[in-house]
Amino acid sequence: MMRVGPCLAVCVFLLATACAEPAANGGDEEPEPIVRRAVYAGSWYPGTAEALRAEVTRHLDAAPAPELPSPVRALVSPHAGYRYSGPMAGRTYATIRGRPIERVVVLAPSHHVGFRKISVPRVTHYETPLGRIPLDLAVRDRLLATPGFTSNARAHRREHSLEVQLPFLQVALGSFTLVPLVVGQPPRERHADLADAIRPLLDEKTLLVVSTDFTHYGMNYDYVPFAIDIEKNLAKLDGRVADAVLDRNVTRLWRVLDETKATVCGRHPLALMLHLLGRTTPGHRLGYETSGARTGSFENSVSYVALAFTSKKPLASLRPPGLSGAERATLLRLARRTLEEEFASGRRPDPAAFTITPPLREKRGVFVTLHQGGRLRGCIGYIVGRKPLAEAVIDNALNAGFRDPRFPPITAKDLPTLHIEISVMTPLRRISDPLTGIEVGRHGIVLEKHGRRGVFLPQVPMEQGWDLEEYLHGICRKAGLRDPEAWREGATIQTFEAQVFGEPKDGKGKGERD
Repeated sequence: MMRVGPCLAVCVFLLATACAEPAANGGDEEPEPIVRRAVYAGSWYPGTAEALRAEVTRHLDAAPAPELPSPVRALVSPHAGYRYSGPMAGRTYATIRGRPIERVVVLAPSHHVGFRKISVPRVTHYETPLGRIPLDLAVRDRLLATPGFTSNARAHRREHSLEVQLPFLQVALGSFTLVPLVVGQPPRERHADLADAIRPLLDEKTLLVVSTDFTHYGMNYDYVPFAIDIEKNLAKLDGRVADAVLDRNVTRLWRVLDETKATVCGRHPLALMLHLLGRTTPGHRLGYETSGARTGSFENSVSYVALAFTSKKPLASLRPPGLSGAERATLLRLARRTLEEEFASGRRPDPAAFTITPPLREKRGVFVTLHQGGRLRGCIGYIVGRKPLAEAVIDNALNAGFRDPRFPPITAKDLPTLHIEISVMTPLRRISDPLTGIEVGRHGIVLEKHGRRGVFLPQVPMEQGWDLEEYLHGICRKAGLRDPEAWREGATIQTFEAQVFGEPKDGKGKGERD
């Protein structure tokens, strides 16, 4: 998107040697390392070890001394040329300087290749002017055997978002092993499963790094949402995205990105990180800057945000928020089997035939939603847990398919065209002020007044494009109340959150500010 400028010739020359092949060898000699060589040394950052170490050290030394309550487990760092993003990268990596970290997992977005998985390179080392960094080969091979992961050599060959993080890590940590992951555009419903595969890596001695710039503003990026007060509006827009990340709320993050169309290149790595952090890992805002402020021109500008997340416990030991990927898959299989068995035998499936973990035995509220051709075909559930979760899914698969009064019962011919979605509820929480206690896209609502009751799942206002007041008007109509303002007085309003999951549904040039 950016005009590349004078660094292009350097980058193109280096591309020819970006990935070395193993040299031929005979006898009992050890095979030569397979090295992903530096592509942007000498353009986006200094090309000699002495100059590079000096610049990185200068940025680290200039960073304010961080006062964080517990060890850093995850970082968000920009990935532009160092003259633009170096100060924010310095603030990021100053938080782990000298820490006993032995392995680093980097989640970096793909800028040059479109694909729907996470790529792990089949190399043994990444190289910068400061030396070679060995990959954790056992982890590499394990991930490559995991669904959702692949090895796409093209995705790594020119990817700057991963490379520019490495010199800061080398100076801040010294030696470590690397797990370099270039994230394509995996479907959002697959993120939790991908995070489940990464989570076991994040032990006491492992750091997670997300590489992303924030808003890319200007005609060079085809993104001009405002033309006045650009600096102020950029800070406001980037602040909304950063707030969602700091809140560890992946639903809120996607809502902000979908509403604003904000050009945040690392959106998928950020979302994956939020699945890994959960709700118990506090976030810390370390700094914010724009290339426009550094150059004095906001005609085109890229934003850089530095964030850290801390926890006394390693991320691998924290229970993932909600159900695991395997548990979600079990409930979806159970729901579909329920509908199939209703036509085949008229019997309910036996949950004992599935892997029923302790969370699936908990009494939880749950809804089962059926869509057909992109339209609602049935949706019924329990707001409050009445039965073990697995049993409740069976109940509500049958209810949604055959007892939703808004729709005729499904037929056997409908089964192949149905898409099943499940929403698992948190406990209800009564609120006193709906204008401050409800967050659109995060909270579902139960409203009761004059003996009438209405329920909306959290995804309803997102599907309808409603703001908060429209959401409240809608719940009044759902409850059968004539006055859409009935929520303002005398109504009992409770909120809940839901883990929503469903069955799978079937570049321009860059400049060094990016």
